[in-house]
Amino acid sequence: MSKSRDYTFYKSEELFDWGGNIISRDLCDKLQIGDIVRLCLCFPQNTWFKYYFEITKIDYYKYGNTSKIRKFHGKVMDTYVIDWYVISPNHTTTFRKEDIFEIPGWKTNYNPLKQQPNFEIINQEINRQHKINYIRLEYEYELEEQKKLKLNQIQ
Repeated sequence: MSKSRDYTFYKSEELFDWGGNIISRDLCDKLQIGDIVRLCLCFPQNTWFKYYFEITKIDYYKYGNTSKIRKFHGKVMDTYVIDWYVISPNHTTTFRKEDIFEIPGWKTNYNPLKQQPNFEIINQEINRQHKINYIRLEYEYELEEQKKLKLNQIQ
């Protein structure tokens, strides 16, 4: 885990599900080890990146209500990551529930958002969308090449 971070967390007033719908922040109290959350990291250069983190550990308050979550520990996931120049692929961090930007779904049996996909479905959808985008880009590229070829033949 990084001892010093060169980023802060974007603290959204709203918490979102994977579909962009606003959900109750109280659902963060139901998160468990293995669940996936999305954090928005803000860097000094006025840039920000959103990463998915798998919760690896949960710290609870030691006094009073011991079931109250104090902070989460998480490991970055490679979902949606194009380049690793901002953080390393093995990056871990600690964060609080107010730092969570999105809960895409639950990996554990508890799922208050019954309509939300689980982690495997999310990855399948992401991979499917990447393939669709790749095919679309290849098709558009081929069309452009055909247009150039026709223009060259006319000249």
